[in-house]
Amino acid sequence: MQRILVIDDDPAVCSFLRRGLGYQGFEVATAGSGPEGLREFERLRPALVILDVMMPQMDGLEVLRAIRQKDPACAVLLFSGKDSEESVEEGLEAGASDYLIKPASFHEIVSRVRRLLSGVGQGHP
Repeated sequence: MQRILVIDDDPAVCSFLRRGLGYQGFEVATAGSGPEGLREFERLRPALVILDVMMPQMDGLEVLRAIRQKDPACAVLLFSGKDSEESVEEGLEAGASDYLIKPASFHEIVSRVRRLLSGVGQGHP
């Protein structure tokens, strides 16, 4: 079973993605902040991270850069309400595998997750 970590400061988003992706056959863990997300990343070593950009304490781009230092191959899907071209460009330049703008349909989320995970090597559980 492929492991996904959702890092988002909105508990409703975390709950929705944990339940929905769990029903799709993924093992899903959540974290409500950047620092907590990095701790969970170290502990779980997920195949994919779904990461909010706008969070207090540590924004998603800071978290993304830290993840890239620890595991350059991990797929990271930025999932944000910031929908400007500059935001998307900045996220992709920082090392995101993909960028999805909130709100997005669950079908679109699952499609992106499956596409990103299909490119993940065997180095992850």
